[in-house]
Amino acid sequence: MTDDVDAAREHIRADPFCGTLGIDFATIEPGYAETTLTVTEDVVNFNGKLHGAVIFALADAAAAAATQADGQTVVGIETNTSFLSAAEPGDTLIATARIIHESSQLNGTRVVVEKEDGTQIAMFRVRGYRIE
Repeated sequence: MTDDVDAAREHIRADPFCGTLGIDFATIEPGYAETTLTVTEDVVNFNGKLHGAVIFALADAAAAAATQADGQTVVGIETNTSFLSAAEPGDTLIATARIIHESSQLNGTRVVVEKEDGTQIAMFRVRGYRIE
């Protein structure tokens, strides 16, 4: 592991927005990442379910970590999210991101968001653009 890769991982883990939401970076490797979140009352909507924006943020953080763990800067240019099930306070979610396609400047990443028991909460796909 190079110093650049170590610095990139520490930079990702220090993301203030993720810290505010309670998102933890469990695993960060080039092309793969896992983020986790335990749902609290602070992030539910008026129906008592986890807010969709938080699910999106959890998946987006995993995708960003997977695509930038090598120290390169990648920005999202297109996303698609399918919400499959609800989450409630007390649930712990795991977002698993894998790069599924990569070229010199574009990549495609798929993220699966699940409860600890394996119940799928969302599927997230993002196309990223690598900045030289």
